[in-house]
Amino acid sequence: MKRAIIFTLKDLRNAIAHNEPIYDNRFRSGSISDDLKNCIKADTGIALNFNKIFDYFILVAYILNNLKVSKLDIYKLLQSFELNGDIMHKKLDDASIFFTIIETDTNKKIKQMIEYIKKN
Repeated sequence: MKRAIIFTLKDLRNAIAHNEPIYDNRFRSGSISDDLKNCIKADTGIALNFNKIFDYFILVAYILNNLKVSKLDIYKLLQSFELNGDIMHKKLDDASIFFTIIETDTNKKIKQMIEYIKKN
């Protein structure tokens, strides 16, 4: 599983390191391991497809939780994404543009992840 996580995050890391856009997931060079998706779904109840950037935030929060990072810090990360998403949604004139970047169920996933972190 560690290998699947590393390969999933490698492309994101490289895009960030080279100051490339990450909002549209064009940085992804390969498919994401089904074992990784199934593991996260089994643990958190959240189905990830990694087609949108927020699924990577869920993965990072999952890793941080397993590394025993402060729950408060993980909550702040998730809530910051939610707040900035809300701001972006309000500023865009066209909702269809927003939903090409952010999935419609993102806020639901945030709440599910917060519940998972509370329990673990």
